[in-house]
Amino acid sequence: MTKTHAALLTVILVCATAAEAMAKSAALASAEKTYKASLVKIDGNHVEALANAVLVYRRKMDAFLARSQRAGDLDATLAAKKEKERYTRTRIIPKEPPADLPTALALAQSDYHNAVAKARIDKHKNVLALVDRYTKYLGSIQKKLVSADKLDEAIEIRKAVEEVEKSAPVTAAKFALADSGITSKDTDTTTKPPKDTADPEYETIEYEKKIGSRGGLMNNWSSTTLRLQKGDKVSIKAAGTWQCTHYSQPLSPVGYAGAVPYRRDPGTNYGALICKNGSKGAARFVGTGTTFTAAKGGGLLYFDANVLPGRTHRRRCSGELRVSVTVKRKKA
Repeated sequence: MTKTHAALLTVILVCATAAEAMAKSAALASAEKTYKASLVKIDGNHVEALANAVLVYRRKMDAFLARSQRAGDLDATLAAKKEKERYTRTRIIPKEPPADLPTALALAQSDYHNAVAKARIDKHKNVLALVDRYTKYLGSIQKKLVSADKLDEAIEIRKAVEEVEKSAPVTAAKFALADSGITSKDTDTTTKPPKDTADPEYETIEYEKKIGSRGGLMNNWSSTTLRLQKGDKVSIKAAGTWQCTHYSQPLSPVGYAGAVPYRRDPGTNYGALICKNGSKGAARFVGTGTTFTAAKGGGLLYFDANVLPGRTHRRRCSGELRVSVTVKRKKA
């Protein structure tokens, strides 16, 4: 073999090696491109969900106004027009609706915020699911490269996995889900509208929700879409078990009467189901069931486990209770 032939063979081998390396880099670049495009799609779906939540609220507001006008209800019509003007001016849907807002609109505002919270959680769950698929795919490539003794390429793949696991979207998703304590099952069922009963003086509202012991997004209290009015006769029933951080055994809605100090309400069993009327209302023991008459109106109904708020006291909480509420409201 001449020196010219040897040099040509060397060039060919170098080019072949470079082409193979480029192919591997191209494969990684293609996977990264697909991953980033999927992230953009998740963000787009989130924005669309938020816009849809606003659209649903506006439709409910317009529908309530139309019903009120058809029924000739002056007070409801004025209240609906006032709310529509306020929303048109501010473009804000308050988390705690005004006390004088009609129940139907208060429920619509609560539904909006539940939809926003769900969209946020869904976005973070989708991000983590995407990352899981992406890193598993890269892991399969890495194994093949190691088996083929192509360690430099395998190291490149591992670095890509480490980078995505430490990226801002992944960190934000993990923190948000850990902080919220919301599971896919912790969602409202549809609130049934008031219905006429045999009682000529009262209408009935029925509601169900799964309440997790880790609590909700705000201060660990889980909000409902029920806005009580003064004089409402409220009946609550609860069933199931949940686990609370500072007690090793599953607890019923009655909770544990022993000496566990980490309670939101010191006068009620640890881990018991409690409720309150309005964001500033006093905690009330529910257990497996309770009845009461609302002393004041305007507040949403909240539920929680009788456990101090915060990740220290909630991080090992799990499980949920099925809570059903029946409200008998005096007809206007």
